[in-house]
Amino acid sequence: DDENNNEIIKKGNEKKDMFYDSEEDNEEEIDLSETGRLFIRNLSYHTNEDDLTTLFGKFGELSEIHIPINNTTKLTKGFAFILYIDPKDAIRALEKLDGTYFQGRILHILP
Repeated sequence: DDENNNEIIKKGNEKKDMFYDSEEDNEEEIDLSETGRLFIRNLSYHTNEDDLTTLFGKFGELSEIHIPINNTTKLTKGFAFILYIDPKDAIRALEKLDGTYFQGRILHILP
């Protein structure tokens, strides 16, 4: 019976979250440390390159910003790609900006 209690205690001490997987998180950080590329979701359709340069440029020199445009509406599609010259800057930007508010929306940043 003590063996079952120990198993329950061990399970209770493990970090379980349906949105968080530490092994997956480590793989993403390794990938990001090689590429320096971020995928930004949930942007306003009126966000422009200058807006993103101002926000993401605080963390390091940017190599490229790509904001896809909808051909019909001529507005942005609500997402963008950011490429940093130094991948370490991308990691810092991800850590500091993911989940923060920008232009009235919560940013969702993926490596």
